[in-house]
Amino acid sequence: MIDFLQKVEKLLNILTSEEVTEAKQTFKDSVIASLQHYGDTNQETFSLASDLHALGFLRRDESRSIEPLECHQFLQGASFFVFGIQMVGH
Repeated sequence: MIDFLQKVEKLLNILTSEEVTEAKQTFKDSVIASLQHYGDTNQETFSLASDLHALGFLRRDESRSIEPLECHQFLQGASFFVFGIQMVGH
């Protein structure tokens, strides 16, 4: 049990490190800059982009996709809502 707790503590230390925190902030800033560049004015989209938890899922899902996605692909297609969050479909 102590070994497990030590591993959890080590993981928590990595996740809260300055390097990881900076990488998360850089990613968030780049997503928001992309939204501004493509003229998205939807406040819900900006709220989602400001949520590091939601961005983590977005980044995970992008990495699991068959082909790499470009930022502009998230703004194409029809929008729909999932759990009150506006999503974009193709």
